[in-house]
Amino acid sequence: EAKELCPDFEILIRDNDMLFSGRKIFEGLRDLGIDSVVTPPASPWCNGIMERWFGSLRRECLNHIPILSLNHAQYTVGEYVNYYNFWRPHLALNKDSPCGRVTTFPSPTSKIIKRQVLGGLHHIYFHSEVQYGISA
Repeated sequence: EAKELCPDFEILIRDNDMLFSGRKIFEGLRDLGIDSVVTPPASPWCNGIMERWFGSLRRECLNHIPILSLNHAQYTVGEYVNYYNFWRPHLALNKDSPCGRVTTFPSPTSKIIKRQVLGGLHHIYFHSEVQYGISA
């Protein structure tokens, strides 16, 4: 399933977690043409991007929502991933989102609409009427 979603996925950078200790995991990765690279023990800086991602997920989502079931966890994380990639401003991206945003211009009669994300934990704002294009 992961290979279908990300066909360019070639390397799995992983730590020494027992989750990755099974022979079937390595056989499955090999069958998909994915190499596995193990980070040194107790070295979170070797996989800083994922450490940062999990930290953001915990701080901005999971620390505030009691998870009731596996389905609830999958839904909650999925909604946060959507918010993170499409709506959340990232300072390193000049307050854009990783997937980018379309440039819009509000019409004179437009109103600002607020939508709750994750039950009101986060909010997104957009104009009710917009014009698409490039500013002059």
